[in-house]
Amino acid sequence: MAIGGTIYGYIETPWGIRHKELRRHNVQVLKHLPREDTWPPLIRPMFGITGPGVLEGAYDQDLIHYGVTLKGMDDVDAINWIAKFEALLRRLYWFEARMHIDWIYGPRTFRWTADKDQVHDVIWNKSLKTMDRWEFSDGGAPIERWTD
Repeated sequence: MAIGGTIYGYIETPWGIRHKELRRHNVQVLKHLPREDTWPPLIRPMFGITGPGVLEGAYDQDLIHYGVTLKGMDDVDAINWIAKFEALLRRLYWFEARMHIDWIYGPRTFRWTADKDQVHDVIWNKSLKTMDRWEFSDGGAPIERWTD
């Protein structure tokens, strides 16, 4: 059964002494996302970034935010979109990401928490490796069982 769904959330990025360098990298990754993509799409216009200089009193940290409403999204499409999202996470510097999906199966929240040692190495040891290890929480039943 094909239905519509709304996907939205944010990616929190590291702060600290390397903030500007990490921001430049993340901005370039987002800038080079495609403007068109195979279904389900993960494209540049879905993403925005805020951080220091945008708001007086903001922390020296960026928040990458994203959202889209997809027509005809089913559970297989959601699984495929999450796979594309995780491929993007592997290219970014970040420490936590959250995604919400609102659709006919009910709202779901997903959370990715980057490996603390890897985040520490990026911030303090000047590691150039982007985040590729994390804990994932799907807030309940595996996605394959949403339609049961």
